[in-house]
Amino acid sequence: MDLADGSHVLDIATGNGAIAVLAAEVARDSGKTLTISATDLAAINSNVSGDDDAVALRAKVKFRSHTPCEKQPFQDDSVDLVTSQFGFEYSDITRTVAEARRILKPGGQFIAISHHAESTLIKAAVIELNVYACALGELNIFGALRELFDALGTLDGTPEKLKEASARAQPYSKQVNEVMNEFRGRYPTEDCAQEMVATIGHLAQGAGQAGHRERLAAVDLAADDFRCAEARLKDMVAAALDQEQIDGFTLIARESGFTSAHCLTLYGSDGELAGWQIHLK
Repeated sequence: MDLADGSHVLDIATGNGAIAVLAAEVARDSGKTLTISATDLAAINSNVSGDDDAVALRAKVKFRSHTPCEKQPFQDDSVDLVTSQFGFEYSDITRTVAEARRILKPGGQFIAISHHAESTLIKAAVIELNVYACALGELNIFGALRELFDALGTLDGTPEKLKEASARAQPYSKQVNEVMNEFRGRYPTEDCAQEMVATIGHLAQGAGQAGHRERLAAVDLAADDFRCAEARLKDMVAAALDQEQIDGFTLIARESGFTSAHCLTLYGSDGELAGWQIHLK
């Protein structure tokens, strides 16, 4: 889209602001003056590392955190272009499209790339979710490790007490070995499975040097990290749009006042299905 000098560009669900910064770079290279805004429901990190050029480009963007796609802080008919890259589909799409139509000037456009339910990325995410479900749910690997670490106690007593602790922990150690062998057997090559195995190994290696509470806290922290990763994947898979949802999206766009709605499949340089390319005007 060829924007006129002085146009207002808004990137919603901007994440780290990559698309907004790209718009700033295009404006600079084309000699145009654009007003560039970027909003996100989360807190936008303003301390993204980069060279002086990247910092200067980010300074040209007006970032607004804690701003949902469905409610933008701009007046009616005040924006020339609304963009989104793998973001707006996480919102209430009906309300977001209506909001985009409200703030866009007559002739303004909404251009987005969204997750496709059949894309390579989403298919990989589904496989990874199976790994998480197995490790965190069915086998409860971190729960088994926590029981072992709890049974070990303080490990700072006499040799006799240490021997007692070792004997006390023996059945829990056996349980950890069993679930880990089962897990490795099911997922011998998946990256996230190997990451979990490495994390478990690291925690086990440091168990003898950590205190009782520190040992348990380390297990809980690691488990929480993997649960957060699982939650992010679940959100991404749930947000991905299939053909039926895209057909519904087209109707929603027209009902919101857009006169043209085109949704095409997008492929990466490797030829793999990457997402949906959406263009409303």
